[in-house]
Amino acid sequence: MQLYQTLLRLINRKQSEKGQASLKLEIKIKKSQ
Repeated sequence: MQLYQTLLRLINRKQSEKGQASLKLEIKIKKSQ
């Protein structure tokens, strides 16, 4: 069970990193328009 929770945490972190990266991209696109 502990391993499962650790895996979930890693997946969540990767998803949030992707989310932040795509958010920065969206901001750049809006600024360049």
